[in-house]
Amino acid sequence: SHLQLDWVYGFNSKVSRQTVQYTHQGDVLYSAGSLCVLFNLASKTQTYLNAHSDIVTCLRTAPKLETGASPVSEEGFSHGNP
Repeated sequence: SHLQLDWVYGFNSKVSRQTVQYTHQGDVLYSAGSLCVLFNLASKTQTYLNAHSDIVTCLRTAPKLETGASPVSEEGFSHGNP
């Protein structure tokens, strides 16, 4: 049986700082455990990046660009599906 992520509740607050960001389109990008979550306020939908094998502790968006960054060490990188 295959599990499918339906919705993410909560975010990292004790082990990370400034990991809730607005994108240039007004969406909210935040971390929740080892996931990065992009929440579209207009459509009330979430998109997930599941490529980290450990807790995301740093997250940034680039103003006026459609990009964000969350660093990971080489030994901590997981080649999971986004």
